[in-house]
Amino acid sequence: MKRFYALGCSFTNYAWPTWADMLGTYYDVYENWAYPGLGNRAITERLAELHARENLTKDDTVIIQWTSHLRHDWHANDTRHDTHVGVGWKTSGSIFNYINSTLYDDKWIKTFWDENSYVMHTFNNIILAQNLLNAVGCNWRMTSMGYINKMNSDYPDSDHGEKTNTVDVWKDVPALSLYKKIFDDKSKWLKPVGSYAWNNKNYDHYKFKADNGFSFVYDKHPSVNQHADYLKNEVLLSLNTNQELSTKVKNWIDTCKQCYKDSHKDFDVFVESVDKNIVDWKNDYRGF
Repeated sequence: MKRFYALGCSFTNYAWPTWADMLGTYYDVYENWAYPGLGNRAITERLAELHARENLTKDDTVIIQWTSHLRHDWHANDTRHDTHVGVGWKTSGSIFNYINSTLYDDKWIKTFWDENSYVMHTFNNIILAQNLLNAVGCNWRMTSMGYINKMNSDYPDSDHGEKTNTVDVWKDVPALSLYKKIFDDKSKWLKPVGSYAWNNKNYDHYKFKADNGFSFVYDKHPSVNQHADYLKNEVLLSLNTNQELSTKVKNWIDTCKQCYKDSHKDFDVFVESVDKNIVDWKNDYRGF
């Protein structure tokens, strides 16, 4: 029995089918352990929980999508710190996102935050994950939102294109160069999901009405077409799998295209329509 497990953030599990959901149609068992807003600590710990629950074996396939180092994760099995997840991991993306301003004020940031340390945490989490997967002996790959060594500096400022002035952690923080070994086996690393989409001229991002109801904003998450393109040209190619999209995925693409057209670029309407019309797609939260 072929099993595939995906881990990551919203670039792997979002409001419409992603590359991971599409890849899951090729397997007998598929579970998406990614969730919007998760940071790299949560992703690593969820890998450990996944192994504890499912007892990963050499016959399984696991792909981890790492996210921004600017995220802080903590866990609670109650609703005292209610966010978008009633129980479990409490995380809402970047520490510096305006929605987190009441959680991470200036005093918290001055006391606990150091960017180089958070990059180090990410590298340590990657090493822990790689060692676990190698010990199991399963077929694994890793990817990320943007290029990890660029420390988010390659994320687009505007609706299209990358920043021109990018950071290189190996040059700017030489002490962290010892972590280069993480990327030695290039056959295990896929091109970053976000970078692939942001620089892919084949398909446009979705754009939705802004809160003012008059202008439009581009969603930085890959569209369904971009996820399908990434699946074909990056994931399936790396896994030496037939690059022909499954019938189910083709139906998802057509359905989402119609849902987007009918939504008149209203995000909520589009998401509700996708959820209603794609009955064979599930993105439920898993684990603690």
